[in-house]
Amino acid sequence: LKPVYKMYFGQIDKSEYDKVFADCHQMLLRRHKQKNTYWEELEFWQHRYDELYQLVQQKKASIFVIYHGNKPIAIYVNSIFQHMLDIDVIAYDIDYSKFKLGFISLIRVIQWAFENGFKLVDMSKGDFFYKERFRTGTYIFKKQLLYDKADTLSAVKANLVFSKLMIAYTLLPLLKKVGANTWYRNYVRKKKKALFANVKHQQSVTLKTERKVAVPHTEDLVTIDLEDGKHNFLKEKFFDFLFLNFEFHEDVVVGRSKKNAGEYYFVGKRASQMLNVVEQ
Repeated sequence: LKPVYKMYFGQIDKSEYDKVFADCHQMLLRRHKQKNTYWEELEFWQHRYDELYQLVQQKKASIFVIYHGNKPIAIYVNSIFQHMLDIDVIAYDIDYSKFKLGFISLIRVIQWAFENGFKLVDMSKGDFFYKERFRTGTYIFKKQLLYDKADTLSAVKANLVFSKLMIAYTLLPLLKKVGANTWYRNYVRKKKKALFANVKHQQSVTLKTERKVAVPHTEDLVTIDLEDGKHNFLKEKFFDFLFLNFEFHEDVVVGRSKKNAGEYYFVGKRASQMLNVVEQ
């Protein structure tokens, strides 16, 4: 199956929207669970879900999706304002990590933006390696306070917020030097662990890979469907195998040895691989 690229802008079926949004949420949770990190956006996911559908219909937002068959494997959520496209959410299926879906998606989003008359693609705040490869300029992130000077209470509140921000931005570099940021991230991550309670996780299985093996006859293998939910622990290895050996998904047989339940095989047209379960 070849990947399918879709940009939803102005129209998206509600059932597809629900599916894409649910998959996007799972992708983000799996990735942050894998990295043992936390993203504040996850707390406001329901609000984004409630608002985004209408924004797409109104062409004030777009959703880019890469599909493998009918399955979303990479998703970009973007805000639209006049001639500017602002990238808000990036998610991808970590089982496909070898395929660099984030880079492919970004290239496609930028291409679509300029083909459709946008003058600027904003990759949002944060200095990351992938941004350095694509950006043509940078700007300083600023926070601005707007208030009515004639309203005494408003002015007092604004000055209190300003003082709070000044203290925070003065202390942040000092706190980072002593590692307080790492401690704080770990603290918040543990505090918000309930968000990750329902993440679809793969079994904890350690696999030993052997490439030069004699492949058993077909009758000695039990064919496996990787979408059955029982063999998620094989998925990342399977897609790595496709990437490294230039194999197509539909050309590879996934099987388990009838003689040894701990032996799994990927058998393609160009290559084959055996995986031994060494710890479970």
